[in-house]
Amino acid sequence: MILQNPTTALIWKMTDSAPTTHTLVLKRFFKAPLERVWSVISETSHLDIWFGEAGREGIKDPVFDVRVGGKFEMHVPTDESGIVVIVGEYTAIEPPKRIAFTWKWVDWELFDFDYTDVEFALSEGEGGTWLTLTHSGFPEERPKELHYEGWGWAIDKLEAYLEN
Repeated sequence: MILQNPTTALIWKMTDSAPTTHTLVLKRFFKAPLERVWSVISETSHLDIWFGEAGREGIKDPVFDVRVGGKFEMHVPTDESGIVVIVGEYTAIEPPKRIAFTWKWVDWELFDFDYTDVEFALSEGEGGTWLTLTHSGFPEERPKELHYEGWGWAIDKLEAYLEN
């Protein structure tokens, strides 16, 4: 194996194992102005409506303290577990272009791993706004795939919400 990054090579040498994580990236174009998309992804009054599993009402008992260092907690209805809890902390807020936070499922064996990182990046496009959602830090491919499905549902709900 040829290593292109000497910093990474040094980390591998020091730990004797290659750090491996998996990342998902979703891009979606919305026919809505940047400011509208920003408000819907960053304001509590919107988050508890579009966020959550497809075909279900929104999340339960949401807590969103949308500021750097602020915490969030969501109780998400699911078919298999009833209610699952997601917690995290906002790590970056750059209106109206970027919001980032950590993400962790609490007490759900399916996703029994440490915090991962989520970023919503917005950019203007002709007639609307591009969203690039990046979720990184998955220890295995399968959790990444399941989150890809879940984020797809959430982004579909976001799109429908923006159209109303």
